[in-house]
Amino acid sequence: MLVIRTMEELKDLENATKLLHTLSKELQDKFSGMFEEYPTFDQMIGGDVKICEVPEDLNKIMVIRKDTGDLIDIVSCETGGYGGRVDIADYAFGNKNTNIGFISLMTNNAGGDLFVVPKAFWKRINFSKYVKESGG
Repeated sequence: MLVIRTMEELKDLENATKLLHTLSKELQDKFSGMFEEYPTFDQMIGGDVKICEVPEDLNKIMVIRKDTGDLIDIVSCETGGYGGRVDIADYAFGNKNTNIGFISLMTNNAGGDLFVVPKAFWKRINFSKYVKESGG
């Protein structure tokens, strides 16, 4: 459940909405003519856009363990001290002050889900490390 408690959170939600709208427009422009009238995110990026609303949602973000190459959820990877890898991790608009981040693992050429992660969860998954290592 998404709960807005302050005007700042509402502003962050507005920024996330604007960013998702921009992403959608850019993807539609890029893939124009390749699909029916309204392609799905799965058709465009190989997955869905998933917004993490509660800490338990972080368990759905998969990473590759650096030591074994196995898939593991990001929370288990970080609490186990294994170190993980993703393909995409960045702050919204490339600015960590937006309070919104994105993270994704593309396990093959088909793409993968894109997770929207609010700043409140960044420390739990060591988000800044993933941004740095993915070149975000």
